[in-house]
Amino acid sequence: MKNTLDSLRRVAPVLALTSVLAVACGGSVSQIVKSFSFNLEERKASLLTEFNTELALNMEVAIPIKNMGWIRLIPADSQHGFQIVTDIDFAAFLDKELAIGRTTTLPNGVTFPSFITTDMYSVMLKRDQKLNTKLYLGTTSAKRYVGVGLELNFVDSRFPEGLAISQNLQDKSKKNIGVVSFYGPKMSNGQMVAPGGIFVATDVNALQGSSKAQGFTVSSAGVSMQPVSLLPYDGFDVVGKNARTYKRPENQLKLFSNFKSAGRQAGLVD
Repeated sequence: MKNTLDSLRRVAPVLALTSVLAVACGGSVSQIVKSFSFNLEERKASLLTEFNTELALNMEVAIPIKNMGWIRLIPADSQHGFQIVTDIDFAAFLDKELAIGRTTTLPNGVTFPSFITTDMYSVMLKRDQKLNTKLYLGTTSAKRYVGVGLELNFVDSRFPEGLAISQNLQDKSKKNIGVVSFYGPKMSNGQMVAPGGIFVATDVNALQGSSKAQGFTVSSAGVSMQPVSLLPYDGFDVVGKNARTYKRPENQLKLFSNFKSAGRQAGLVD
């Protein structure tokens, strides 16, 4: 398992993207998603989101998508941030066992961020005491969304319910290619119905032809990688309960500071 994860770092059949989801940190704005990367083949896609130190989760697990791919959570180390890697065969879009749970909302009931314009299938792949992992898939061929939801049980009643803070990933041609969201829990009568967490999604169709950066191409294991430039951070899309409050940078800083503190207590954040 360790060798496999190490090889993912060394042999990256992906196009490197610098992403832009950011939070206020120490009085300044700091990117919490370090990079978004992808590789597209005729019948499958590989997607990688690497987070910066603001979200240094230490989870390591490989979760099968039936026999059609994997979701891998790779902990941060001295060279890399926490990573979510999705390898998926396009046959998954047609699989009846994955075509369930049509939804237009995040687990806390907040509507998907504006990047998602249709409903999505939502299937629980793995559930345990600290973390639930969901796969999200688009329901139409026009929008081949692939998303991963991490429901983190420590994002509980200590966090604002029914809130979502999102940032589109946009290349320099101003085309949106993905989105990352942090969302709060769903509560009912003071009890947590569903924990908050992290949602990452892209439209595989939108990745083709993304705006490429100046620079050089590196070939690794026979696969060419080329950077794709994204526009710099330009703010959050904050929706749901108390959205006005959490549009203020000082409250965003407090929220993500609480995230790190609660995550450390749960043993999931370094």
